[in-house]
Amino acid sequence: MTKQPIGKGYLNRIKGFSRNARLYLIFIALGQISLGAYQVTYNLYLRSLNYSVATIGLLVFVETLASGLSSLPAGMFSDRFGRRRSLYYAIIFSGLAAFGQITFTQTIPLLLCFNFFRGAATTLKNISQSPFLMENSRPEERVHLFSANQALSTMASVLGNTLGGALPALLLPQPFIKGIEVNALRWTLAISIGFYLLAAIPVFFIKETERTYKPRPALAELAGAIQTKRVRQFAFFQGMIGLGAGMVVPFFNVFLRDQLGASSAQVGSIMAISSIVLTVGVLLSPVLAERWGKVRAVSITQMLSIPFLLSAGYVPNLSIVAVAYWLRMALMNMSSPISNTFSMEMLEPGQRATANSLFNMTNQVLRAIGGAVGGFMMDNFGLSSPYIVTAILYFSATLYYRKSFGPVEKELNQQAIKLV
Repeated sequence: MTKQPIGKGYLNRIKGFSRNARLYLIFIALGQISLGAYQVTYNLYLRSLNYSVATIGLLVFVETLASGLSSLPAGMFSDRFGRRRSLYYAIIFSGLAAFGQITFTQTIPLLLCFNFFRGAATTLKNISQSPFLMENSRPEERVHLFSANQALSTMASVLGNTLGGALPALLLPQPFIKGIEVNALRWTLAISIGFYLLAAIPVFFIKETERTYKPRPALAELAGAIQTKRVRQFAFFQGMIGLGAGMVVPFFNVFLRDQLGASSAQVGSIMAISSIVLTVGVLLSPVLAERWGKVRAVSITQMLSIPFLLSAGYVPNLSIVAVAYWLRMALMNMSSPISNTFSMEMLEPGQRATANSLFNMTNQVLRAIGGAVGGFMMDNFGLSSPYIVTAILYFSATLYYRKSFGPVEKELNQQAIKLV
């Protein structure tokens, strides 16, 4: 049989996505435009209301804490009540919480509550995502769907960032804004919330996939997931990656400015271009998974990212560091759709969302610890000091991934051959 050209085969896979998958991608596009705009504008809105940076930091902490604490309950809810219902509730509750964030701005306890609820609602969406994509795709198109989802998310976020940056200036001259910056920012946030609520429309038309398993009691689901060796191994891998990323990724803008003297405009341009390069990398990942296999593709791309990580941390030249950062970003993150697909394929349907919540919680908690350690190291040992530790963690995690999951992939491939 003649092989199709790569581009044609790729497009045919995308055209073959199920109706549910296409509706989900519309939901993601609308939702990420909203989140991108909100992310850019919300802190500026709080600052225009004269909130201190410390207070804003407290609000961010509460939202992050909610995300970690709600991971397991969100996974159990998604497994028990279905992906469609979880996504729908996540949109409604997140939209209502965001509305509360811009309406009840004079009372800190209320703001803290709304931030907590928004973090929890966003987690419910994130936890349901991988199991939903898994259940609404065929094995041969699965990596393409996960890749399309991540690429579309990235592009929509960039569009949302641009919208969030441009709208306040466009709205300021309007009569109903009365030339007051805080009003322009509030209206921008309201428009972004509107986009998020619009995302509920495609979810409304999604048909819940019929489950072939009977949900167990919540504690039994959790115990079953923890007792599964593959779940423990993948959670450990995610924790190592999260710890390494937390030490450098949140501080890269500070590193560019303080270590290399980059201006704010240069930092913004470098970060924006990284999103474009990442999108290209993510779209290439299905081709690599088909050619090399999932585990090998993840291992090779993550290993290749390590020299560029070290170059970004230790080469004293802004142009070289920018290119190294783009390549590190693309190589390290283009494997995410592949590893996410594989993590769902190797698990039983009834434990996917609960396991995914454990992966999310492990990654986030270790990422938070990494942030604290990375900040301490940068303050005391120099801005480049965490990069070597992150490189060691990435190297060790990649070797562990290859050793742990290479045999699992072979086993899954043999099972698939038997079923044909």
